[in-house]
Amino acid sequence: MTAYKQRSFPVMDPSAAFLAMLCAGVMLVLSLFPAMQVPAMARGVGEMLLPAADAYSSSPLVAHAMGQIDGYTGTNSLEAFQRSYAAGYRLFECDLALTSDGKVVLRHDWSAGLQEGVDPEHIPTAEEFQTIPIYGQYTPLTFLDLLGLLALYPDIYCILDGKSTDAESVTEQYTAMVEEAEAWGMLHLFDRLIVQLYAPEMQDPVESVHHFDHYLLTLYQTPFYGEADLLAEYVRACQQRGIEGIVMWHFLYTPDLAAVLEGSGIRVWLHTVNDAAQANRYLAQGAWGIFSDRIDPAEVQRT
Repeated sequence: MTAYKQRSFPVMDPSAAFLAMLCAGVMLVLSLFPAMQVPAMARGVGEMLLPAADAYSSSPLVAHAMGQIDGYTGTNSLEAFQRSYAAGYRLFECDLALTSDGKVVLRHDWSAGLQEGVDPEHIPTAEEFQTIPIYGQYTPLTFLDLLGLLALYPDIYCILDGKSTDAESVTEQYTAMVEEAEAWGMLHLFDRLIVQLYAPEMQDPVESVHHFDHYLLTLYQTPFYGEADLLAEYVRACQQRGIEGIVMWHFLYTPDLAAVLEGSGIRVWLHTVNDAAQANRYLAQGAWGIFSDRIDPAEVQRT
């Protein structure tokens, strides 16, 4: 990886600070991806504007695993991100995994098929991971690359799906992420990261490493199969812990569950939906957001 010189900026007015931060992000991402085309908003300083509203609060769609690219889902790749961003997505979800040398990269798991020579018995180092194209053609991303994208695109947020469920693995993963961000002077970008928890108690080991402003409780690794009383328990736990939302399979969402959530202050996100009409129905029934591989954001709106 090309070396990147960490920058420190003197005290300045907010607009100047924003431009300085963005320029630093542009330099980092260009060092990571020399062939990347810089978006229009990063070309002319006079044309750049702060986002009107943050994507976490305003976007009804989440690009699942960075979104679909050429019919492939789950790549977590640079090209998938670029395609989804161009389509209008501003809220992204990505999967995280640890390499053999303890670095965090964007990968669902180490199953065979995505990258040549990589499987559960042959987990690459971070350096090796970056050199093996996904499906032979797409650019794999490290956690540092994700921070570079957050710096370059100030209007995006990212939901982290870390997969780990035991406290030791969670601590290892988030410690690696914080250490790398601190080393590169990019810890401030954690403000636009949303942590997915697989149990309410998972918040404790995460917070022991670093405080995050945003948390979601995802239920796909819990014994929840649509029971209203169990959902009510999760809602209470979220309220007590300041967890802002619950993520569940879309086919489990019913009017009874919508009634449990109504008035609780806890938002519900559904996954994975790839039909715009279906997504709009769920939003009309009280869902706050939808994880999708490929829905056109122009076809979906929250009522």
